[in-house]
Amino acid sequence: MIVLLLLGLQNKNVLSLFWKNKAYVSISLIFFIILLSGLYSSNLNYWLERVQIKLPLLVLPIAFAGLPHFSLRELCLLLYAFLGIIFLCSLGVGINYFMHYEEINLAIKQSQAMPTPINHIRFSLLMALSIISGGYLIKERFYFKKEWEKGLIIGLTLFLLFFIHVLSVRSGILSLYGVIGVMAIRYPFVTGRWKLGLFLMIGVISLPIIAYNLLPSFKTKAELLVWNYKMYQEGKIEEYSDTKRLVSYEMGLKVGNQNPIIGVGAGDIKEEVDRVFQENYPKIEPLFPHNQFLFFYAATGILGTLIFIGAFLFPLFYQKNNNLSFILALHVVVFFSFLVENTLETSVGVAFYVFFLVLSLNYMTGLHQSSKVREIVLE
Repeated sequence: MIVLLLLGLQNKNVLSLFWKNKAYVSISLIFFIILLSGLYSSNLNYWLERVQIKLPLLVLPIAFAGLPHFSLRELCLLLYAFLGIIFLCSLGVGINYFMHYEEINLAIKQSQAMPTPINHIRFSLLMALSIISGGYLIKERFYFKKEWEKGLIIGLTLFLLFFIHVLSVRSGILSLYGVIGVMAIRYPFVTGRWKLGLFLMIGVISLPIIAYNLLPSFKTKAELLVWNYKMYQEGKIEEYSDTKRLVSYEMGLKVGNQNPIIGVGAGDIKEEVDRVFQENYPKIEPLFPHNQFLFFYAATGILGTLIFIGAFLFPLFYQKNNNLSFILALHVVVFFSFLVENTLETSVGVAFYVFFLVLSLNYMTGLHQSSKVREIVLE
């Protein structure tokens, strides 16, 4: 990220280009929401930690505003590399799983996760986005050197589609199905092919049913979800990940309700979450709300949450960027991840969101400018 910023700053007009593109500016607003909450945070050390994690939301939009515009081929080439990297990582995870099949399945039954190179939740989101990247490459009929690579891309995408169900991390699966559902609904409206759109919707519904009946890890995770929700309703929280997740929602609301307009401040959120957990669930280790919107509500109140939602959605609709299916899919993935995780509270989560977004916006900006040039020439 530092190197990208240094490259972008070589453009003398970088700040004016950044300011001119309101999509870049809106992303940086998320950083400034947390920055300004320091005005009423008493724990400045923890506030600085939150600011540091959010820094890419300011740095990368500035960097990509100053970089040359990526062509469609360059964008596809980067997504191709990303698809290959995630495939290799997933292959390693799969080999390890089948080498320790019984042990890992037992751990999954105890609400633990399959071992992954990074945090299993972030890895599942990267897998979901890599599948979407593969789908986009297939749509664009992309290949790097040889035409047979089209078949390779299809194969890698199908493998990852299969393996994300083996991994059975709900955040990634929910995000992926969210994208497939949105795209299936959107498809007939864009193309007019209603029969194929109906077929795609049936496929969306069928995939999890097939996975439930064929994959032990997926079936175990699905049954655990139902069982843990039942335990939560009965007040049996124990040390189960899903019940603790539901409690984190409850405690996040309690913290936010203390100061619903501007929140408790990003610097004080940890202390307040610890306090409400101690008061209500003293035997449970305190957790941030596993929901990005609830986190912003607790830290910055209704005001900060509304600005956050607006800043998140604006790049999608600015200059009709939603016409690029990859940007639309990225927003759907991130939105669903926000519902079940505090995605932007880790460096990996922030990088996952902002890098692919500003990369796509850089491409779209060049596309818009070339369209304007063509219009001038035609006039």
